[in-house]
Amino acid sequence: MMIGKMRMQRLVRMITAARRCSASEIDLWIRIAVDRFVRDLKIRFFPKYGIIRLPSTLFRCATLETLELRKVVISEVPSQVSFQSLKTFRLLFVKYADKESFVRLISDCPVLEDLVVETCHDDNVVTFTINVPSLEKFSIRNTLQDLETENDVFVLVEANLLSVSCHAKVLESFSRLKGISLCLPEEVQYPTGIVLSQLVFLKICSCESNWMNMLMSVLQHSPKLKVLKLALNHSVTEDRKVFWTQPSCVPQCLLYHLETFKWRDYDGTDEVEKEMAIYILKNASRLVTATIYYPDLFEWERKLQMSRGSRSCKLTMG
Repeated sequence: MMIGKMRMQRLVRMITAARRCSASEIDLWIRIAVDRFVRDLKIRFFPKYGIIRLPSTLFRCATLETLELRKVVISEVPSQVSFQSLKTFRLLFVKYADKESFVRLISDCPVLEDLVVETCHDDNVVTFTINVPSLEKFSIRNTLQDLETENDVFVLVEANLLSVSCHAKVLESFSRLKGISLCLPEEVQYPTGIVLSQLVFLKICSCESNWMNMLMSVLQHSPKLKVLKLALNHSVTEDRKVFWTQPSCVPQCLLYHLETFKWRDYDGTDEVEKEMAIYILKNASRLVTATIYYPDLFEWERKLQMSRGSRSCKLTMG
């Protein structure tokens, strides 16, 4: 028995927004949604109102294409989980019974393309094991401790590691990435010998004082990089001191492949940042477009000071 599209949309919003409803009511609504062949489902529940037990039928829903679980405590995951149509899976502030629960959740998702994990501060799972051949995009935020992937099993197109507290060996799992966004703590060092041979898109957050050295390390090991974006995604203290060491040799990607360079929240008053901008513009001989955004407009001379290694490069200051 099918249900009208608008009615199903209302049902999904109700499950997402309800805060003070009982666990039994949530259970009932989920069962109804599954019975009505739901495609997109968001479940949000606050643990202080109790712990909900997700019905076993949810874990075998063949029609789900997008599933988001937010602030849900998963006390039990069935031994057999099957999401045959699931393409997008978001696990936001979910608390698992153990690390095997996470593994089972994604164990049978044959067409999964986009996986988002946002961890809890008091998460009891510190190791996330991923074995999803179809996965194209993986995002993880907050306090990841460790990440394991099955080698040579999947090739991600894009990964986002944001505010991640982990060992840089995480990058070893993504050696064939095509795109990555990074925001790593200052103490994280780039792993020795890891080459991101397929990487063409890189975005790095500039909130840490050591972000420039991490950037240089990634550039040195990303020979095919075409797009570079720098952005300040988090607040910083006024006394933060940014530093970097200019590499002895220019990264290959700057000399032969980089085509697009964008820098948001460029200060312009910091000599170190200015040195970095000049270094990239001077050595990126194949650069087509360069865009630098800053809070205040500087005099036109600052634009002229930034020499470019590519004659065809269009530089925009805005």
